[in-house]
Amino acid sequence: MNWVAEELWDVDLGDARRNRRLVKIVEDLVAQPGSPKKVRMHCSGEQSTKLHQYNSPTS
Repeated sequence: MNWVAEELWDVDLGDARRNRRLVKIVEDLVAQPGSPKKVRMHCSGEQSTKLHQYNSPTS
């Protein structure tokens, strides 16, 4: 286990896949801290999902 996983061991995002993804994102950002491309890569999909949810009519 690396230090990122040790620091985030008790995070509960409601799904083990989300927890693993968070660890991967933080590891990538730590590996290249000055790379805005990494931030956009990890956030672009989630942002479009959020916009879709906000623009969808509620049932």
